[in-house]
Amino acid sequence: MAKRGKKEKGNKENEVEVTPEEVKVEVTPEEESAEEEIATTEMAVLDEPEPEVEESTEEPKEQEQEESEVVEEESKIGTVQDIQLSGKMDEKIRALKNKVFNMNDFGLNMWLDVNQLLIDEETQRGIMTSQVERIIRDFNPSSFGRITVSKRDDGYYVVNGQHRLMALKKIGVRQAPCIVIENPHAEEVDKKKQDAINFLEINQNSQAVRAIDKFRIGVSAQLPDWLAVRDVIEENGLRAGTTVNSVNCLACIHRYINSPSNIETKNAKKKQISKAIKILNETVGVPHITHISLQAMCILVREYVDNNLTTVDKMITRFSRVELAKLISTAITMKNNGTSKNIVSTLAFLLVQEYNNKCRRDDEKLPIDRLSL
Repeated sequence: MAKRGKKEKGNKENEVEVTPEEVKVEVTPEEESAEEEIATTEMAVLDEPEPEVEESTEEPKEQEQEESEVVEEESKIGTVQDIQLSGKMDEKIRALKNKVFNMNDFGLNMWLDVNQLLIDEETQRGIMTSQVERIIRDFNPSSFGRITVSKRDDGYYVVNGQHRLMALKKIGVRQAPCIVIENPHAEEVDKKKQDAINFLEINQNSQAVRAIDKFRIGVSAQLPDWLAVRDVIEENGLRAGTTVNSVNCLACIHRYINSPSNIETKNAKKKQISKAIKILNETVGVPHITHISLQAMCILVREYVDNNLTTVDKMITRFSRVELAKLISTAITMKNNGTSKNIVSTLAFLLVQEYNNKCRRDDEKLPIDRLSL
């Protein structure tokens, strides 16, 4: 496959600037959740502790082990009263028990005029007509929930629930049920940052909120975890977006960088994924930087580049004519017929074979036994 990255990233008309005005992309409900579904399918491969190579296909989460243990216990016990949490939660529970909460911490129930509620585009995603229509079509007051609102000194701002607010306005409901949280900050930038953090935390595991929206809001609020995602994209001369010429596997990048709690490990992963993006961009082009290809390339960077067995430049040379789509198809077939355990680690294995096939001498080849199927 010919090198295409340089040409395609020059097409400015199809690229998405990360601004409130330009990220209002109309999608169907199915399309809204597609990116997050893809991101979690194989993401555990990247979250494996180093230097492990055997990868899991389970959906990754921060504190994944603790959560899986909780789920297992819940399924066995089935009652809230008897639930047994992981021992790793003890410290967190003790800290929370020692903290004094009041009603304002959880927000106050209030009914507010729909015309009082304001939307800050810097802390919200773009309005999607399809979602408003779905709310109206299935409208049920008893399951409507509460709109989360931030009370700033200049008014009430929607933190979560702007689509429900739009639905109320369309059907003529004048009062909206809200949970109102005080925003204590005096500076405008701090107010926005607090509201953005609340939005992202509320929607942390939501597939209804697209990664591009979380990215834009996180960058706007200057949140370090999303700024790291922006950095690895922009340092490769690329931009985030939803078009074919933009990097759109944002959930993958975010989770890979931010899964560890240790700052040194985070920085190491940030460098790894930046190198992986560079290799893919210089060989197969931006459209082929996907969740699967990026995860597989990260494995190669971790196992071979970081261990000084090869360099980024050598990998770019070896993969200059790689038929990535064909390798991915082979990896999927091997996974489906039981030859391998998951697609990502299989693709990494096939890429090493491709690399070695381009080496003239045996001492240039990469030790493929560092990987497993």
